[in-house]
Parts: sequence; structure tokens; C-alpha cells
Amino acid sequence: MLNFPPIKQMMSELIASPSVSCINAQWDMSNRAIIQLLAKWLGEAGFQIELIENKDDPNKLNLLAHSHEMVEHNRNPALVLTGHTDTVPYDEALWQTDPFRMTEKNNRFYGLGSSDMKLFFAFVFEALRNIDLSQLKKPISIIATADEETTMNGAKTIAEIKPFQSSKVIVGEPTSLHPVYSHKGMMTEAIIIKGQTGHSSDPQRGNNAIDASLVLLQALTAWRSKWQAKYHDNSFKVAQPTMNFGCLHGGDNPNRICGQVEFQYDIRPLPGMDLASIKAEIHQVAQQALQDTHFKLEFRSLLEGIPAYALDKNSSFLKQAESITGNKGITVAFGTEAPFWQQLGSETIVLGPGDIAQAHQANEYLDQAMIKPMITHLQGFIKQLCL
Repeated sequence: MLNFPPIKQMMSELIASPSVSCINAQWDMSNRAIIQLLAKWLGEAGFQIELIENKDDPNKLNLLAHSHEMVEHNRNPALVLTGHTDTVPYDEALWQTDPFRMTEKNNRFYGLGSSDMKLFFAFVFEALRNIDLSQLKKPISIIATADEETTMNGAKTIAEIKPFQSSKVIVGEPTSLHPVYSHKGMMTEAIIIKGQTGHSSDPQRGNNAIDASLVLLQALTAWRSKWQAKYHDNSFKVAQPTMNFGCLHGGDNPNRICGQVEFQYDIRPLPGMDLASIKAEIHQVAQQALQDTHFKLEFRSLLEGIPAYALDKNSSFLKQAESITGNKGITVAFGTEAPFWQQLGSETIVLGPGDIAQAHQANEYLDQAMIKPMITHLQGFIKQLCL
């Protein structure tokens, strides 16, 4: 029997360890405390621990934990259980409970990260509690990452060192216990239009960037319509790739010609679509729309994109997951770290407790009814792949 604390103690301590990840430095926090907590529990249970700093930020830590010496197994665990330790920011005024204190009521566990997705680690440890590591025929690895909610640099940092290759990976995001075999990618970009400011009484003395943004939006809207007509995947609820015009910032006073506008958009491509090609095509459309004008364009990535992810629907691992959970595989629109593990040559599914509708919300909670089934599912994977 492995030496893990009681499950509710683990759940409470995970929620009580703040680890907000945000592109705004005012909100951003280190996740060092929660990683060290996980490392302590796993180390005391007999796992070999490796802590890895993000390549771009030493205040962000990632954890690799192995049940066996990986060299003896060609660095390929039979099963990898992974998730992220960070949460999104929170508005405390909207919370009815303390976001950093796990509160149990109405058959729910409330707290920041309860559904997305700190508590997954407690369920992994509970599933392992009655296992003798020396009796495992094949090794298990556990990965905990930083910054999934922003840059995904934790997963990228670990993927670069290639800690495993041909493994089975479960990403414990909230999927309501349904195995997910595919999700869309994501890319957020900004286009900056630079014109010439001046007094509004004589428009000819300037170049109004807001006027130029209307031309640009018209061109991109036409391109989007053709793009969405060309690509579709009916396995998704929204079958087309999407392009959302999210922000338009510019100008400073009604009596000044607007000299600069920043336009921001979000792209959600389908599996098989190349992010770099999409970006290049959009840049070309934008440049052509304003090519005969005096406006200048700059392009800026707000967050480096993540690719779409897809596992073959005929994969034996997906069939195994459907059999263990009793639920059919599904697709989702939100992104995860799955493509980075898949790039290592590993079969990867996304499967966890919690509802994505609760993620990123005030009063986030996990339905208590999902906990025992999740632990049972994890035990099923361990039994079939490692014992």
C-alpha cells in the first residue's frame, strides 16, 4: 500500500495551493508550491522524482515521476497520467466561497481548480494507493505541468527532452468521464494598422486607421467564409474551423484622426490543418487588402498556437478507454496538452472528471458523483496496462 495522505486531505491541500497562470504579470503566480507538494507525496510513495524548470521561466516547475527506473524500460512507461497544475485567474467578489479553500456542499466540491483540473492528481494517487510498485510488470509515469492555461510552455519544455515515446497517455482534463479522441487547435494573433493622426476637421491631413480596419475586416470576413466552406469535420459540434474577431482597439479622441488600430482574432483549426500555413494566408489577405494605401501593417502573435489533436477512431487505446469507462469517444472544441504528448509518438486520450462548463467560472465545482468512477477507471487502465 502506497503512503499517500487521505484523499480529502490531498484534495484540500491542492486547492489551497495558489497557482494562477496569466499573461498579465499582475495575476501570474509561480506553481512551485503545488509541484513540491506533489513531489513530496510521490517521493514518499516510492516514485522517482524529477523537477524541470520551464525553459523561459525558472519560477514555473514541471514534475516527472516514475514508478521504475526508465533506463531499464527504454524510457517508455506503459502508462502516463498527466495534467496541469495551474488555474486561470479569479474574481473573488463573484465567489460565494473561498476559492482557495475546498468547500463541500450539495454533493459538490467547490474551489479554484476543482474541475480544471488540480483534483485529478488526488484521484490518480487514490487509484494507486493499494498497489505495490514492485509488483508492477510495466512502469507508470506521472507528469504535472505549468502554464497550460497560457503558453503551454510546461508541456513544451518536457516534450523537448523526450522523456518517453511509445506510451499510452491519459490527459486528465474535465471531459465528464468521456474519452476524448480529438480537439481543435488554437491560435491568437494581432494585426496592427498604422496610419497618420491629425485634426479631424481636415481628414486629408491624416490616414484614419479605423477606416482601414473596415477594409481589412471586410477582406478577412470574405476569406473566412471561403475557408469555412472548404473545411469541415462533422465529428465536431461546430464542424467548421472558426475565426473570431475578438478585439478592436484604436483611437484616443473623437476630434483626432485615428493613427493606429490593433485588431485581435482567435483561430480554432480542425485536425490536419497547419497553423503556420493559416497564419501566412491571413497575412497575405491583410496585405493585399491594404496594398494600394499608405497604411502599414504589423503582425504579432499573442499566444503561440497549439496544434489540433486527433487519435484514430479505430485506435485500440480508444477502444480500451471506451470499454473501461462505458462511454463512447467524443470530440471537443477546447484545447489541451494532448498534441505535445502525441508528437512524442504516444497514443493519447483526454479523460477526466468534471464538466468543462465549470472551467474558468466563479464558484467552480466538481460533482462528487464523478470521483469514484474516475478512480475506478484509472484502476482499470493500471490493471490492464501495467499489472
